[in-house]
Amino acid sequence: MEYPTYMEAPYDGIVSAFFFDAGELVSDGMLLAEVSASEEE
Repeated sequence: MEYPTYMEAPYDGIVSAFFFDAGELVSDGMLLAEVSASEEE
């Protein structure tokens, strides 16, 4: 997966939005993992 070069530019809004979206995906994945683990107990 290649990231567009503008992501490397110092535009806080674009970079922050990118990391926020990535963080949301990670959080959702962890929540799903936690739910699956709690259901197995």
